Amino acid sequence: MHLGVREALLSERPSDILLRWAHDPDGRLQQLLPDLNALRGISQLPAHKDDAFVHTLKVVDAIAPTPARRWAALLHDIGKGPAFIAAADGRSRFFDHDRIGAVMAPEIMAAA
Repeated sequence: MHLGVREALLSERPSDILLRWAHDPDGRLQQLLPDLNALRGISQLPAHKDDAFVHTLKVVDAIAPTPARRWAALLHDIGKGPAFIAAADGRSRFFDHDRIGAVMAPEIMAAA
């Protein structure tokens, strides 16, 4: 039996499960959380050294394990995928990612 997203979020270290899903040959992360999977490899320089996916996993692990807080942590930068712009100076831009993510969040949660 596979864990679902809700159970994964409430585990001691959700990042362990989400990383396992990211490397699953059947594409489990892409199936369950395609918008999170889309954050893999998206640079956040100069604000964060980690890509948007790894940064999100670190935030989820660091937050108190309540459903509302873990969902908020998981989705806090979810709009960065569609908002990503690689500027000519090498910096990453994410204009309106907060608003974009707010529109995306209810659908992601409902699908999970």
